This record gives sequence, C-alpha cells and structure tokens, in this order.
Amino acid sequence: NRLIYKSTERTLSSIPQGMTEIPAIVRRFNMTYNFRECGGYMNIQEHIKQSYKNKLHTLYSFTRDAELKRFAIDVTPVTNSMFRIFLEKSGYSPAIPDNFLKHWVNGQIPEGYEDHPVVYVSPDDARAYTAWAGKRLPTEEEWQFAAEGIEGNKYPWGNTMLESRCNPNTNGKTTPVNAF
Repeated sequence: NRLIYKSTERTLSSIPQGMTEIPAIVRRFNMTYNFRECGGYMNIQEHIKQSYKNKLHTLYSFTRDAELKRFAIDVTPVTNSMFRIFLEKSGYSPAIPDNFLKHWVNGQIPEGYEDHPVVYVSPDDARAYTAWAGKRLPTEEEWQFAAEGIEGNKYPWGNTMLESRCNPNTNGKTTPVNAF
C-alpha cells in the first residue's frame, strides 16, 4: 500500500522524501469493482476449464464526482524492510495472527526480498503502520487518481498494457518496488 502524508490535510509546504505531489482536482471517476476468486457464483466446471487469470467477474460499475485536495503519496509500496523497522520500533503484533507475514521465514524477511512490497498484512495491520509512520491510507479516489493521472489512463503509463512496465504476477512472486 502506498501512503498519504497526513499533513496534506492541512497545508503541505514541502514534499517529504520518498513521496510525490498529486495536484488538487475535481473530476468524474469511473469505478468498476471486480473480483477474482475460486468458486463465487459460477458453474465450477466452467471455472476449472478457464485459467484463474482469465476469470474476472465484474460486480458493478458506476461513476462518481469527487473533489480531491492536493496530497502527497508514497512513490513505492511499503517494503518488507520498512515494515520490519515498524515492527521493531513499535512492538506491534496483529490482533489476528493467521497468515500475518506468512511469506517471511521464521519471522524474518527471506534473503533478497528486503525491497519487495510487504504482503500478508490485514487492513488493521496497514492502518497501524500508517499511524506509526505519521501517514494514512489513500481514499479510493486518491488511489485511482494517483494511478491513472490527469489523463485518466487505464495504466500509469498509458492505455496499452506493457508487461515490461509491471509485474504481470504470472509466477506468484513479488518484485522489488523499484523494478519498474
């Protein structure tokens, strides 16, 4: 998750290191909610025939007008190393430990994964991190605007999918946050 700098809710005089400024805007947002799940409300035989990657279900779509104030957002997702520092300095432990950081080995970041995004954290875990870091999670509209830009692109770089610009997640592994 990328984080919003809390002071932007007041006046942002300088952009903190590791963050980028997103300008204020009034805009109509197109929202589409999808899910990709095993099972769901579908014929299981048909689901087995198609790959998980290609079985995308639209729940609903709508448009929404929103006014966003200027904000700063982290340039990269929170890394395993950043989350480890949070754990060490705060003493945080999750209320529900099931699957918490299950990609770590014996409570340690796997070698070479220090700069990969932290995964297997709950929304409560993410909120605890943001409070500790003096930040907050972005709203849905803030996240969408930061990702698609003023032009409203489908992808941060334009409207054509370019797998060389992102992790296509075909192998189930994360990549370093600065890889693309």
